[in-house]
Amino acid sequence: TRRELPKIALQPSDAPRGMRYTKAESGLKTLEEIGVLLNTQTRELRRLGYRAVYDVIFDSPDVRLASRIWLFDEPRGAQRWLASTESQSLAVAMEPLSAPELADGSWAAGGNLNGNDLITHAFQTGNVVVVMTLSTQTVRLSASDALAAAQKAVSRARK
Repeated sequence: TRRELPKIALQPSDAPRGMRYTKAESGLKTLEEIGVLLNTQTRELRRLGYRAVYDVIFDSPDVRLASRIWLFDEPRGAQRWLASTESQSLAVAMEPLSAPELADGSWAAGGNLNGNDLITHAFQTGNVVVVMTLSTQTVRLSASDALAAAQKAVSRARK
């Protein structure tokens, strides 16, 4: 439920080594706050049973880890949103990455978008989808660090 999102999200104590929790950017968000502005986007989300979105952000001087939890009424809506996020990532020139299956379904991709190197892992568990993106403009990203963060998020989301 919406009330459970802060409990199943990554916690400040889950900050990857060298990173700090960014409280000002974390928490329950509106679709407008996260940049979902087009009526077609909001209609799709509503059709899938969208209920809420919750962000957790960690930063270091060189790297950012953004975790976004999408809550839906039913697992079917979450499953369809997971597939939609994958196709959207591939449409913006990200490339699929080999990664172990996470939770009830998952995908991973990496690439460069607007000057940012990215590694994204997304997974579905029950009626939630978690999209985790590690990004930088200055250092080489670690695929193992990105996967470790995603695996930690899976363990939190399944509690």
